[in-house]
Amino acid sequence: MAEYSPLSLFVDLDQPDELEFGPVIEVARKDWLATFNPRLARDVGEFADQESLGFEYAAQVNYRFAKRWSIAALGFGEIDDLANAGGFDDQSSRTRPLPIFAR
Repeated sequence: MAEYSPLSLFVDLDQPDELEFGPVIEVARKDWLATFNPRLARDVGEFADQESLGFEYAAQVNYRFAKRWSIAALGFGEIDDLANAGGFDDQSSRTRPLPIFAR
């Protein structure tokens, strides 16, 4: 996956543009589906102030318990600048269960 977000063209907040790239990994077995999406990110353009790449991730584990119903847990987070990552408390990370949903 590769993404370019030209925030400086659409948002008037002196935001840097963002370039992200990384794989999407899925593993499925019977009623289980696990998805992991690690990405390296770089601010580019006039307002960029990163020393090095950043790291972002999204992960989901999904269990289908009926033909059209699933329950899932989702985790996501980011480290803005790998050269200046700071401690664990300085990093953004969230994990939460998702409600039951039909698919």
